[in-house]
Amino acid sequence: MPIACVMIFGENPEPFLEAALRSVAWVDYYAIVNTGSGGPAAGENERTVRAAVPSAKLRYAGYESAQFSFADARNLALGLVEPGDFVLLVDADDVHYPQWEAIVRRHVHEGADSISAKFWHLMVYKDLYQGVMPREIVFRRYEGTCFDGRVHERLVTPRHRAVEADYHYVHYGYIKPQGDIFRRWQQYAELEADPGRYDDGTSREHILDDRIALCRRLPVEHPPAAAELLAAYPSYFDPATPA
Repeated sequence: MPIACVMIFGENPEPFLEAALRSVAWVDYYAIVNTGSGGPAAGENERTVRAAVPSAKLRYAGYESAQFSFADARNLALGLVEPGDFVLLVDADDVHYPQWEAIVRRHVHEGADSISAKFWHLMVYKDLYQGVMPREIVFRRYEGTCFDGRVHERLVTPRHRAVEADYHYVHYGYIKPQGDIFRRWQQYAELEADPGRYDDGTSREHILDDRIALCRRLPVEHPPAAAELLAAYPSYFDPATPA
């Protein structure tokens, strides 16, 4: 059964984009939507996609709208997937382990049409995680399968046999300067018609400090696809510090 990697990206720099794409190079094809409006980061992201994905496996579209919606962008990407094929949702900052392929194919072979997995949600530093969170990231594209919601979109799809895989991947979206996170949160607030949400004096450079205090040391090795890139990223713990 064909499996498509479905991804959207936009104007934000995505340093883990290449690692994310290469970590699922075993998929049958990629369905990718660019939501950027021609800015430099969106252009660099597109060049990364075209360098990392063989042209024969790439289905690509652009999305622009005066009323931007993450669900609309996701649905445009879903439209690039053949009905009946399986979708593997990969965000531009999600990186998978090699064993994910065998896990997905086994569950699909056994009749699953929805697979959830958990991810390590890293926080500012490469060896610090906030929590382990579940997400439905593999599903069959049925008639009526779609996303709903302008921000933090929700998947709407039939589920005849849903399973939770014994597997974790890594989400690198918060390993970046806190000001970058703040700007993304401001974008979400504007989309949710609450542009003044952070006008209370919140420090954009320390938006995650309170979360860092509650984090724990990452107990696993990083996926091979991200290992080389991570060499340049800071650690919270000294390598000689016991866990």
